[in-house]
Amino acid sequence: MSCANMNIMMFTQAVLKELVQWHKVSHRNVVQVSCVFNRDLIPFLVISRIAGENLDVFLRAHGYLSLLHRMRMR
Repeated sequence: MSCANMNIMMFTQAVLKELVQWHKVSHRNVVQVSCVFNRDLIPFLVISRIAGENLDVFLRAHGYLSLLHRMRMR
């Protein structure tokens, strides 16, 4: 096995480990992970659908958020 393939496998294992931990988290401010799986050394996850826009769109519309505003979003 080449060094590059070993690095990919180690990275994939590390990502899957993190995703499995994320799957265990249950908090109202954290998107729920429904499923974590690996196909052809590529980690995938299935998350719950959330309403609204992504963070990039929100920040472009509202600009920088102060700490106070970020705390209100909880």
